[in-house]
Amino acid sequence: MSASYLPPLDPSSIHIRDAGRALLLVVSGHADLGEACGQVTAFLGFCRRCLRDPFGGGVLLGAWVDGGTLCRLPERLDVQAADGRIAMLTLREAFSLSDQWSLVVMDVGQAGSPPAVLSHGMVLEALLGSGDGGRTRPARYAPAFTPDIPEAQIDHEIGRLAVRYPWCITQPLHYDPVTGEVSCNDAEGAPGS
Repeated sequence: MSASYLPPLDPSSIHIRDAGRALLLVVSGHADLGEACGQVTAFLGFCRRCLRDPFGGGVLLGAWVDGGTLCRLPERLDVQAADGRIAMLTLREAFSLSDQWSLVVMDVGQAGSPPAVLSHGMVLEALLGSGDGGRTRPARYAPAFTPDIPEAQIDHEIGRLAVRYPWCITQPLHYDPVTGEVSCNDAEGAPGS
């Protein structure tokens, strides 16, 4: 199905808070997501306590589960913002653990403007557009949500994304920007499973 036949993004979708910097967890496989969340939690906690590192200062967008992308994420993702402008996610640096996962830091911005407000749908569109058309397994996206977002709103957003992208939405991540804790309920499951 081509992108022109997809329904428009719901303007009521949850918007990722603007921090000027975004984090994206890239995981090699579905089975590695749970373990990666625990290891990233420890890493972010260390960065916040000891390093004053940029990894501790961004908002987690979610996890992109795609082994083919682990080493080939583009230097820049262009995201179509709701107002039609192009928001740029520019790769700043990455920390990787073997071939299991990478935590990527991206600067968020628009030319001549303050950083954009992004929805999970916008980020997913950019990730899908940057991918390798020769995938043997479909990539999956686990959007991250902070503790202040009500569970009913998270369920609504996951359901909305699953309708638009039924082949690649997985259960959400929960991300605490204060502690750096990242957790997932079901690394293998799809919404409603």
